[in-house]
Amino acid sequence: VGSKITNSYNTGKIESKSLAAGISCFGTVENSYNTGEIIGGANSGGINSTMGGSEFKASKCFNSGRIKSGCAGGISGYGGTVTDCYNTGEIEGTSIVGGITSTGTVAYCYNTGYIKNNNSNPVGGIVGNGTATDSHNTGDVTGPENGASVRGEIVGLGTIKGNCYYLIKDSNAKTDSCIGKNKSEMDEIMSLQKFVDNLNAKIEQENSNPENTIKLKKWKLENGKPVFAE
Repeated sequence: VGSKITNSYNTGKIESKSLAAGISCFGTVENSYNTGEIIGGANSGGINSTMGGSEFKASKCFNSGRIKSGCAGGISGYGGTVTDCYNTGEIEGTSIVGGITSTGTVAYCYNTGYIKNNNSNPVGGIVGNGTATDSHNTGDVTGPENGASVRGEIVGLGTIKGNCYYLIKDSNAKTDSCIGKNKSEMDEIMSLQKFVDNLNAKIEQENSNPENTIKLKKWKLENGKPVFAE
């Protein structure tokens, strides 16, 4: 608890009867990614299983692996603050489920993966239960019909701030305070190259600070996915 992990990645399958994550079960993760399948019995995420509270954060990370758990998220299984991250993996849960995190605060993130909740608890393209700011979703969000009141294109239950865009499609998920866009518009908004360029610009800024003794790696696109350039 309280640790910070940077410049890391996982490509293997991880399975647990409790918490499971591609990078860290507890702590802060930066500039890392997961492509492996993560299966857990409780809170599970591609990067972190549980942030342990609002003081923990994940930033500049992505997940493309399948996540299956109770509370489930592409980046965080439960809680914390997530910024500048994205998910393309399928996320399936039996409790609270989100494309980025099941609960918590999310900003400047996006999801393209299929999000499924097998219960009537909150499920969202970005956050199941929490706050999303300037974050976007093109993935399908599904769940039982009796859970429609807590199933949203961006947030299942919670607050939407700034401009949050979703792909217009035949869906019963809520679109409260969201802005619908067609496919060509969403392709432009959610360009992977733009994502990589944005991350690298922020990394250059952080690395130029002499107080940051751990230098973050830069990214590049390879086979349609961001990977470390070094």
